[in-house]
Order: sequence, then C-alpha cells, then structure tokens
Amino acid sequence: MTDYKNKEQVLEAMQKIYEGNKSIWVEPNESLFEGLDMTEDNYTPSTYGELTPLGVSNIIKKFHKRFMDPEAVFYDLGCGHGRVVSQVSLLTEVKKSCGVELCDKRFASATKLVDSVGHFPASTPTLINGNFLEQDYSDATIVYMDNTMYKDSILEDVTKLLPPDCVVIYQRGWLVRGDPFFMVEMTYNSAKNRKYDNELKMLISKACGWTYGGGHEF
Repeated sequence: MTDYKNKEQVLEAMQKIYEGNKSIWVEPNESLFEGLDMTEDNYTPSTYGELTPLGVSNIIKKFHKRFMDPEAVFYDLGCGHGRVVSQVSLLTEVKKSCGVELCDKRFASATKLVDSVGHFPASTPTLINGNFLEQDYSDATIVYMDNTMYKDSILEDVTKLLPPDCVVIYQRGWLVRGDPFFMVEMTYNSAKNRKYDNELKMLISKACGWTYGGGHEF
C-alpha cells in the first residue's frame, strides 16, 4: 500500500470515513426508482448494506495488483455514503475512485463525507449523482456493485457496459452463476421477506462473487 509519511492523518481520515463504525442509513427518495424496473420483489430501495472497513480491505487484498496500479480506475455503483470510494482513495494507488449514486440524499451524504476527509494521497474520490446504468465506464479497471436488492438481469446489464478486462465484484448471484467468490464483511439494515435459511444467508452476506466485463453468453 501507499507509503504514508503521516500515519496519524490516515488514521484520522479512516475514523472520519467510519465514524461510529456503524452502517449509516438515510431513507432514500424511492420515487426515483419508479419505472426503472430494477428492484427485486423481496427488497425496496430502502434496503441498505455497506462493506465494513475490513470488507473493503478484503477486496483490496484480493485484487491488490489492480488497486496498486497507478493507472487503475475504480467505480462503486450505488456508492451510498461514499465510504468505499473514500477508503479506496485513501489506501490504494488508483488514479480515479468514483462513486455513482442515484438517491439524492445518499449522494449528498457521500459528498459531505469526501469533503470532511479533505486530503487523499493518490486521488480525491469523484461522485456522480445518477443512474449507474447510464454512465460511461470505458476507463474502468475494477468495479464494485452491491446487487443485493436488484434483479439478476441488472448484473448482466452492468457487465455489458464494462471493458472485457475490467474486474466486476458483486454481492448476490455468484452461487447460481458459478463465478468464483471470496470472503468479505458486510452489514445490512434490513431486508424484506428473505427466504434463505440462516446458514445460506450468512454465507451470502459474507462473500463476494467476481467476474469480468463484457457480458456473458448462457
């Protein structure tokens, strides 16, 4: 990782990013999702989950070479409060760390968080207030998306937008798709009408699948 000259500043920044070390929940404007046909019946846009600091570190460690490439470009699709893009900017060498968030309240929270941290060694996170299916990802080398509440087709729609050598990391569906997975740490506020038994729910909530961009033929 980056050789920081002032570790106290890094610690201070991490404390700002994860103040209280708890998931921050802001009720979204759910009308923004009306007509988008993205959300599964079991969930609503109010279902909110975050990677913990350890969870982000798990991802950075798994794809260490990519994150330590000074030409790397990282996107968090549905970035919520901007914690992931902020930690990536703080602890890696990426030249761009960008979060895309449709919900205006969460976007405002992410903007406030990035501003509160102030200095980032490699790159200050950038934020886009919009639909992540309508953005240009031609420069992406690594993408994260928590697709817990989205329909299965959304993951495939996302991969089709990405360069074929771009790594796509996601939360749900890897068991059915047969994609490789690795362990992470997550926290969720709540989910409606979950049908999984406790063991499977625990496994899924503590793992990420990954694949490459470009879409797949089934």
